[in-house]
Amino acid sequence: MPFFRESKTVEDEESQALMNDAKGLKKSQTQESHLRSVLKGITWRFVATSTTMSIAYGLTGEVKLAMEIGVIEFLAKLLIYYVHERLWARFRV
Repeated sequence: MPFFRESKTVEDEESQALMNDAKGLKKSQTQESHLRSVLKGITWRFVATSTTMSIAYGLTGEVKLAMEIGVIEFLAKLLIYYVHERLWARFRV
């Protein structure tokens, strides 16, 4: 069985729900919603880019340069992440 799957079947979800019920776990303790994942991704990007801009400001003392570095970092990492995901989509592990 592959470590990662593209989608779960209804049977997989039902089996997991039964196992979680047997363990006394609620759905919210075992599965994260898509909305929560998206919100976490957005807030993490804000934290990471703010950190980069803070470091850039600390090193340069220039707000404009720090913001430019932050924008470049944000766009570069967005592109790199997309390429990374597309490369991983080619492999089944």
